[in-house]
Amino acid sequence: MASSTLPDSNTSLTYTQPSTSPHLTHTSLPECGPNKLLIKIHAAAINPVDIQLWGNPVIGWLAGKKEKGIGRDYSGEVVAIGEELQKSGKWNVGDEVYGLCNRATAEGTFTQYLSIGLGEPIAKKPKSLGHQEAAAVPLVVLTAFACLDWLPPESQSPNEKRRVVVSGASGGVGIWCVQLAKKLYDCHVIGICSGRNAEFVKELGADEVIDYGKRDVAKTLLEGRPGGKKYDLYVDCVGGTDMFNHWVSLLALSLWCVLLTLSRLNFCTRTAHTLRLLATRLLA
Repeated sequence: MASSTLPDSNTSLTYTQPSTSPHLTHTSLPECGPNKLLIKIHAAAINPVDIQLWGNPVIGWLAGKKEKGIGRDYSGEVVAIGEELQKSGKWNVGDEVYGLCNRATAEGTFTQYLSIGLGEPIAKKPKSLGHQEAAAVPLVVLTAFACLDWLPPESQSPNEKRRVVVSGASGGVGIWCVQLAKKLYDCHVIGICSGRNAEFVKELGADEVIDYGKRDVAKTLLEGRPGGKKYDLYVDCVGGTDMFNHWVSLLALSLWCVLLTLSRLNFCTRTAHTLRLLATRLLA
């Protein structure tokens, strides 16, 4: 099943070797196999990890001599459905969708058309989001969910309500960690950010905000423990080593610190289910 207005060719933004200049590449339209969807891309987002992968020689080695794509996030419209996938009745031509294309062989989302297979993170786009907004969601939300996967069970928490610290709370991943920790996991959330973003982070749901420009973060956190009880999770979206000497004093279990570099390796643990869950909650 396919749209009657599909073109014969496709244009993508690609690069040939790591860190070489991106350029437009014109190819035939991607094939829509029996268990695939063909998506017309309306919007694609770029993240810091895309820049890192663009310069990564490992990606260059895995993908070989072929042109390599840029971008992982996308939002668009289903324009063709594979024969086998049609039988599921789940998808229709014209469905607006959003998702994540994260392949070791470096097919990117900065393209006009993209073929997506079973098992790749994709969901129907909430009507409350435009394509540009939806394209900015998948990677950072999946990363945030992967971070919060490290929350200890409530039965292991020393607190009546689990307490989560988010460093970089006003950044791309941090804003989702704050909202999900508060609204989905029912945690007490402490956000760390600059003073200019303090009100914004409070509006997202943070119970407390620490302005790192005016206060000693480690001292404030240590003094802010109710009854000396430790925090359940520290999500570090900033990096650095300033807090390394304080993990044992701050955290109930010293391994419950998630550095963003670690979470990026694990963000796919919530694949398509997470996007469907998010879509359901946005539509509610």
